[in-house]
Amino acid sequence: MQNEHSENRVYEFGMLTKANSDKLGVMKQNQNHLFKSLWAACFVILWSSITPAPLAAQVIYEDDFETGATGWSNNANESHPSFTRYLGRFDNSPNQTSRTFAVPTGTETLQIAFDFYRFDSWDNTSRWGFDRFQIDINGSQLFSFPMIPGPPTPVGSSGNVSWEFTPFGLTNNQAYGRWADYSFRVVIEIDNPPASVAFTLRTAINQGGNDESGGFDNFRVEAIPFPPNVSVSKISALDTGSTFRAPFEDMIYTIDIHSTGGTLDANSVNIADFLPPEIEMFTGNFDGSGNPVSFTDLSPAPSGITCCTSANLGYADETTGPLVFDYNPNGGYDPAVTGLEIVPSGQVREGISSPVHLRFQFRARIR
Repeated sequence: MQNEHSENRVYEFGMLTKANSDKLGVMKQNQNHLFKSLWAACFVILWSSITPAPLAAQVIYEDDFETGATGWSNNANESHPSFTRYLGRFDNSPNQTSRTFAVPTGTETLQIAFDFYRFDSWDNTSRWGFDRFQIDINGSQLFSFPMIPGPPTPVGSSGNVSWEFTPFGLTNNQAYGRWADYSFRVVIEIDNPPASVAFTLRTAINQGGNDESGGFDNFRVEAIPFPPNVSVSKISALDTGSTFRAPFEDMIYTIDIHSTGGTLDANSVNIADFLPPEIEMFTGNFDGSGNPVSFTDLSPAPSGITCCTSANLGYADETTGPLVFDYNPNGGYDPAVTGLEIVPSGQVREGISSPVHLRFQFRARIR
């Protein structure tokens, strides 16, 4: 038998499709056949699982303008019985307003949604003029659309920005001039957005508000984080001074967690290990850590996680059925321990700009 032997398996997590509800688990199955005594200790792989949850989308701006408008380059607002209060109106002068949104770190997509009211006689002819609804992002024009009555491309994209217009509500004259009014829900999505987004709305039209104009309402801006991208690996190695994997020799088990995706929900990392009967866990002071499990944050920048006091650890003694982590260990090599639970405290930061690396270690003895 070789003096050193280790088992190492790495599993990747995919995208979580439901924030804060569905969790992904990854399991390392113990081998179907556990060899006895020495050989069992050499080849057994502990069963483990980890269940991280992604951070929910963050609403960074929301306003229905019922109490007025603030923070825009032009805070003009007015009310009408058909529309309540909204941002605008904008016609040929003034014809635009802007606002800058700070984008949280770890945002995969910035979604900007709002209602656009197209009032009265927007034209698209050489006789009456070429009226346009325009949006600029960070000084670059995203689109310039005639609205007759809606855009020629209601669903489209340009580079990393996409848009969608959905008509709702208005299809006839409701206010101001004598022409039909129309309303649209507009959703703009910016993938991999910069740290700040300057957003400009413009009614590039040639008449005043008695003939044609526009308004905006029910803004909602959300930062959608990157999904988790978490891997877990486990390595076992002989403790210092041990020569062979033989009965009564100590093994050090190392669990490494790497996160290179989005921020996780607070206190959502949960690690569970099934300990096979061929080993017994040491439940005393592991290598001066003060607890049976040591924790090292190997991330280039702090991960946001702390561990492993007694509040973070749980033990099970069930030999059949599901594990219940409510056993009180004896403080030494405890043959009754059949499962270990590690629940770190805190929130794992995003690992895109700087990867997260967490390490947990504990000792077990071969029977």
